[in-house]
Amino acid sequence: MQMEDQEFPKKCGHTPFRRVIPTSDMQRKIEVASKTRKSDDFLIIARAKAYRDAGADVIFVESPESEAEMVQVAAEVKAPLFANMVNGGRTPLFSAEKLHELGYSIAMHPAVGFLAVAQALKTAYGDLLAHGETTGAVDLYDFAQMNKLLGFEDI
Repeated sequence: MQMEDQEFPKKCGHTPFRRVIPTSDMQRKIEVASKTRKSDDFLIIARAKAYRDAGADVIFVESPESEAEMVQVAAEVKAPLFANMVNGGRTPLFSAEKLHELGYSIAMHPAVGFLAVAQALKTAYGDLLAHGETTGAVDLYDFAQMNKLLGFEDI
């Protein structure tokens, strides 16, 4: 479980003007979650050293803006580290191998799917607008395969 320290409403960490709650409030949230968990498979992901001391298993420092900052985080925080790889975001994108070298053991890529879909939609509907029909310039997923993927044959 990734516990957020941002004020409501939460913003993407790669956008400006995000605000966080007091550290003591967040530490208390983590302490309660840590003491009441019922399984070792339940990991608490939180930000920074104070939260590690409160019982977070994995530390997530939001949007470091350079490789040097990522190295600094790894040097200062003695815990498994979580990286948020956002295409076009504030943090440089690194391969899984490079992240491991930098000291990060977990990474997520939350934007790659919706950015790819947005580009595909732009391409497909642009082609339709330009030609009045879909041409071979658009690489469409096979309709029968899509039905199978969605499980329509079982309905």
